[in-house]
Amino acid sequence: MMGKNKQRIDYMLSQQQSKKMDEKKRETIRENRNILKRLIDGTVLLAKQELPFRGHDESETSNSKGNFVEILGLLRQYDSLLDSHLSAKKAFKGTSSDIQNDLIKSISDLLSAEISAEVTEAQWVSSILDDCSDVVSGSQLSIVLRYVSKDMMVIERFIKFIDVSEDRTAEGLYEIINDFAIEYSIGPSKLVAQTYDGACVMTGHSSGLQTRVKDNFPNAHFVHCSAHRLNLVLEQSLNREKSTSECRIFFQTLNGLSSFFFPFF
Repeated sequence: MMGKNKQRIDYMLSQQQSKKMDEKKRETIRENRNILKRLIDGTVLLAKQELPFRGHDESETSNSKGNFVEILGLLRQYDSLLDSHLSAKKAFKGTSSDIQNDLIKSISDLLSAEISAEVTEAQWVSSILDDCSDVVSGSQLSIVLRYVSKDMMVIERFIKFIDVSEDRTAEGLYEIINDFAIEYSIGPSKLVAQTYDGACVMTGHSSGLQTRVKDNFPNAHFVHCSAHRLNLVLEQSLNREKSTSECRIFFQTLNGLSSFFFPFF
């Protein structure tokens, strides 16, 4: 009998110890999730405000460790859980450049999936493309999709930048649009508009991008970017050799109004 009772007590103690370990494990998981929420909130805030994440020197002795680390440093003064986490000598703190990049990538993937679901449900979609040179003289193509949601709201979403330095031809740009159409389930009748600037590679009537797109997406009417139209007007008005007299007179008159009404300024 004693043997059976001892075996039963050992079993109960083992079960109780296992239960305590499970509770401790669950508590650790809850704490880690709460820490991760704070890291995600900091990442979203910097992305929303379009602020850089990292500094030139993120060491402990640096006075400016970058916006991400500095935000966590401010929050830890009012958050005992975050302060305890950052103070402890753990393998994972969540402040390294790799973790910051992983957080940015994860949030970006989540947003892209949400946009993809919206575009898939939309009845009509238009594409807006433009390219510009970056700091290393590479050519970056920006892609924006404008569509009507299922509740009839007009939504405009920036999708991404794509490096097109090696191929800026109409054929190369068309391949990019076609790949996006496949990825976002945009059929031939769903793309109803395409908007670019006035460059020949974009707007050419015989072999330009807008012609190639219209061959496969017949409803995709080309719309010249209004901002570029205004830019062309301003450019023509400032160029005496190429400008039209109407534009030149208009802007000269506009410039003279301030001198007429405010002669002392």
